Amino acid sequence: MTAQDVGVGHGADVSLLFMYPDLNAADVVVGKAFVDYWQNFATSGNPNRAMASEAHGWPVFVGANTTMVITEKPASHRHLGQRQCEFWATHSGKSPH
Repeated sequence: MTAQDVGVGHGADVSLLFMYPDLNAADVVVGKAFVDYWQNFATSGNPNRAMASEAHGWPVFVGANTTMVITEKPASHRHLGQRQCEFWATHSGKSPH
């Protein structure tokens, strides 16, 4: 079983952070990225510090609706899930923003 099989939920990152022995190669890459981001942030306040590739850098928070998606090639996405938020907003009567 891989992290992808489990899906994203509370605690889904545990197998990646502790490098469970049954992880596939892609999961190991993602796990290393998690550890690098967290360790960099804990030691310097910057999750990107000393990262090999700034192309996969965590974006600076500017109050925008930006989500960091950590995969084999991490990337930030603006307004991820906006369609779903708008759907639920129309059904709840609340603004999605």
